[in-house]
Amino acid sequence: MTQAEKAAVLSLRQQQYSFSAIAETTGLPLGTIKSYLSRVSGKKDTPDPVPRVTVSQTRCRQCGAPLDQTGNGKHRSFCNDRCRSLYWNEHRDLSKRASAHKQSCEVCGRMFFTYHGRYCSRACYGLARSRKAGVTRG
Repeated sequence: MTQAEKAAVLSLRQQQYSFSAIAETTGLPLGTIKSYLSRVSGKKDTPDPVPRVTVSQTRCRQCGAPLDQTGNGKHRSFCNDRCRSLYWNEHRDLSKRASAHKQSCEVCGRMFFTYHGRYCSRACYGLARSRKAGVTRG
């Protein structure tokens, strides 16, 4: 790449052009654009081609804690895995998964929701395997 092409690529990327749009505009191969920009963004003397700017602030769907959203990547809905898990356990009806059903555990008899399992926990699964093998715990 010539210096003029490098400058043009950086200029277009700073204007939020996609990699494919830059390749079409400059006539350079898409792979060349990607590799050049990945090399350039790691250097200290060159500014990041796409500035990382906070776009909006939303709240966690479970606890209401503020979430900082950036313009890069996937939109966050939860502040952590614990909140995500609690929310979906409380709102199973909103899940897009097919037909979870209530079933009783074959070992302890506790009722639980499952898509395909026979045991409510790994502990019950382990007990069932040890009973099947004839091992007793005591």
